[in-house]
Amino acid sequence: MMMMVMMMTKLKLSLTIALGLGSIACSAASDDLKRTPPPGPTGEPSPSVLISNCVCGTEPGCPPCAAVSAAPSADPLAPAAGGEFPPKSFAAPVERTKKPGDGEWASLDVHRGAGHESPLRRSIVHPHKIRGFVVVELVAIDTTRVSMDLILGPEEPEGSTFPLSQRTGLVPASAQPNLIAVTNGGFKKRHGGHGLGLAGETVVPAQRDTCTFAKLKDGSYRLGTHSAMESALEGHQFFRQTPPCLIENGAKNPDLDNEYKAKKWGGAEDGNKEIRRSAIAFGKDSRTLYFAIGDYVTAEWLADGLIAAGMTVAAELDINYSYTRFITYAHAGGELIASSPLLSDLKAPKKEYWKTASPRDFFSLTWREPSKP
Repeated sequence: MMMMVMMMTKLKLSLTIALGLGSIACSAASDDLKRTPPPGPTGEPSPSVLISNCVCGTEPGCPPCAAVSAAPSADPLAPAAGGEFPPKSFAAPVERTKKPGDGEWASLDVHRGAGHESPLRRSIVHPHKIRGFVVVELVAIDTTRVSMDLILGPEEPEGSTFPLSQRTGLVPASAQPNLIAVTNGGFKKRHGGHGLGLAGETVVPAQRDTCTFAKLKDGSYRLGTHSAMESALEGHQFFRQTPPCLIENGAKNPDLDNEYKAKKWGGAEDGNKEIRRSAIAFGKDSRTLYFAIGDYVTAEWLADGLIAAGMTVAAELDINYSYTRFITYAHAGGELIASSPLLSDLKAPKKEYWKTASPRDFFSLTWREPSKP
């Protein structure tokens, strides 16, 4: 009798545990649609990427994925020459989640360029169908007045034999009087081994199936799959590779439909894909270059926001709270005063990039021609 009571007690306990686990699973699934952003970062997520059960990708341990099959044009990366600045406003893609200011371009005041004289414009877009906190902020850059240049850090890419004299991690002193802003660069070398070149020299060998952002010898910019542009890179000023293009020829990368499986665009250490991500992009003309930062976005949602803004080609740069940057500089008595006009909690170190070396690569934005103080 005692044995039968014990067996019935164990059976009841097992059923209770099973029902409890089922309830937790259902609750987690429903809570995902109700997700709201935390009041602020409680820490700095690791930039590393989970690679367990990896099918393919660019992270360490993943076999390479097949390149997207597309018939490139003769020069797929050169948008139409010319163009107007500022860009035209665009329609918010989702009526339910749009916010005031979506799709409108406002002047971003910078050193020696305020109001309509500014070479930068800022806009915002909310690309998710139900989650209003998913946001992409964009900066339009007039490349007829602003030069975007790559600066290498002394620690990245790791293992490089490229001369330290050319990896200072600092905006050159000669360029600082014309410095407008800096942005983050790309992934660390160990997170994909993406190629990199500077002043006509290769620092990290290029991969043909990844996306490449380049400044050519003549000062023009290119963005797209490397295999379609490598012949134009001779004598480059720089090239910086990223994961596969988010957008190319006006279409999203098909692997974005299942980026959890493809594992090409990275995520937080815990596997979360809804994180902060940055990107570089072009629309239909070559005059305006775009930098973007998305918050609580997957790579696909970032691409959705960029397409809504009219981008025809785009590449993801760096990810996560700690490494995404857009910093503008005011100039006062020989000092540079850093601030970040995008996202309320975006980092803006006071001295890094111009007085204290950045260990990693980044991009500088400077006036093309010296201006009178």
